[in-house]
Amino acid sequence: MGTRTAPAATEKPDPEGRVAELLPAAVAYLNREGLENFSLASLATALGTSSRMLIYHFGSRDELLARVQAEMRRNVTAELRSRQFDKLSDAVHATWNYYVAQLSHMELFFHLVSRSFEEPAAFTAFSSTSVSDWEEFFASVAEREGHEEPEARTLARLALAGFRGLILDLAITGDLRRLARSEKAFGEMLDAYALTASTRG
Repeated sequence: MGTRTAPAATEKPDPEGRVAELLPAAVAYLNREGLENFSLASLATALGTSSRMLIYHFGSRDELLARVQAEMRRNVTAELRSRQFDKLSDAVHATWNYYVAQLSHMELFFHLVSRSFEEPAAFTAFSSTSVSDWEEFFASVAEREGHEEPEARTLARLALAGFRGLILDLAITGDLRRLARSEKAFGEMLDAYALTASTRG
């Protein structure tokens, strides 16, 4: 019986083939196990493959994690977009609630942010889409609230920065009681700013 060999080094990974099959399973694994218990070997075992093949398909551990995080982000923004928020503060609150329940998602995000400081050239796509995807979502809500460019973009980046700061604080301290109050106050600040922005316009 012949032995199975690795793909030839000259072959290119198939991002729309095997990767598309592996990615949802990798997301489910990270959702279940979290980053703390993550290793290529344990993921490979769960997915019925090998660490070598994961590297072949995804390029590296960092690239795999970045793809997983991007897929998580696409999933949550798609879910939030379907809810058609009329106020930016409501969109931020829903995003906050989602990530409080899925804090491991943000722990993965902050891990990749740290890695991007160490190797910025390797994380260009991660760094750009991690901002642009959320900016598009929050800006679309701000526009629905009645704001035009560039005010909608300004409000979107403010919403994103405030939300991520609060979530980072939660990941560090675990002080949900106090931070829930701070998130509520941040929403009220967004409402007040949005109101003055509309009167200025």
